[in-house]
Amino acid sequence: GGGVSVRQAQTKVRELIGAFDLDPNRVLDLIVDTLESEVTSLLTAKTKGGSKGNSTAAATSIGDLFAHAPTHATPVRILLGIIADLKRDSLPHLLGFKYANYAASGGGSGGSIGPTPPTLHLTTALLILHGLVDPAHVVKHLAPAVGKIQDQYEDHQDAYVKKIKKMGTVSLNAAAAASSTSNEEKKDDGTTAAAFTSNAAASTADADSTAIENNQVVGLFHALVEAGAPWDVAISVFAGIDDNTFDGAEAVATLHEPTGKAICSWVKRSIASAYDDKVKSIGKDLMRPSSNKASKKDKPSDVGQYSLLPDSVSAKTILTPSATLEDLSATLAAPLSTVIASGSIRHDPTLYCMLCRLVKTLVSEGEIDETTYSLLRTFLVPCMSLFPAN
Repeated sequence: GGGVSVRQAQTKVRELIGAFDLDPNRVLDLIVDTLESEVTSLLTAKTKGGSKGNSTAAATSIGDLFAHAPTHATPVRILLGIIADLKRDSLPHLLGFKYANYAASGGGSGGSIGPTPPTLHLTTALLILHGLVDPAHVVKHLAPAVGKIQDQYEDHQDAYVKKIKKMGTVSLNAAAAASSTSNEEKKDDGTTAAAFTSNAAASTADADSTAIENNQVVGLFHALVEAGAPWDVAISVFAGIDDNTFDGAEAVATLHEPTGKAICSWVKRSIASAYDDKVKSIGKDLMRPSSNKASKKDKPSDVGQYSLLPDSVSAKTILTPSATLEDLSATLAAPLSTVIASGSIRHDPTLYCMLCRLVKTLVSEGEIDETTYSLLRTFLVPCMSLFPAN
């Protein structure tokens, strides 16, 4: 409410629990539901802005929404403060019950998982980023088990290896065999056995896509990336995979295209401040002074004041204008490795151009050391083969 501080809200909740002998776990559950409602309201406002023709609102990322939410910042901080004041040992279990209900809604054969709303993933991400819950404790309650991602990724890789091996192979008997058997295999409705095989393959692909889309570990990782979590926090959801050589982020970015795009947006937000300061914008000199003033006016100057995220998050992920090439490499080495290995960089050529221009500027300020060479060798040069205009 207006003028209510976090301390006052904490005191009021404790008084209500004591006065009415309320179950603290039930109170905590209601507070988490209210927090999710705030997140839902924030996303709804974004959707309405886009539906009214406001292209800026429609294009705003989740990370930008969380970084500047004037209407929601105060209630979210109060709710997070109340959660921090309550006994939080049961918080992973409460979240687990919510996830389990959505997982059970699948109801299909083979243990299929029902869809989980993005708002629950984003709410969990907020709790993780504010240090109110350990991601390792939450992941234990998600379905399917985190190891399932490795199985799906290996199946995906095997399928692509088989497809690659078939490329360039010519079967001289294929046409004759198809012609001689088409009449025998044709069904009453005119559909051939080959068509049935094709439909079955498409059905399997759709099932695999739905499975990865509804995978709750994938959803939580995607939400953490969208919210702008430090990379080490985001990939901590894969800590339960026994194989230390397996890269969960790379697997998810490969299997789930929206997550690959989200990682590209994560990198773009990370370099935006340094890029704007160090790289001269193409065509900037052609803009009228009034346009420049308008753009500065439209840019919020009080982003930190209305951020839903703790200050430590920006400190770990956002490159400052004074960043060096070593800073860029240290901060972005892991996510850049993911977007090149998964091929996700092909979705965002603008990001590639920004990185090239920023690296060129940073190289001109210093010397080409091993860090620079590594970035060129492992990312910038290999990426060129992934774009359609290669």
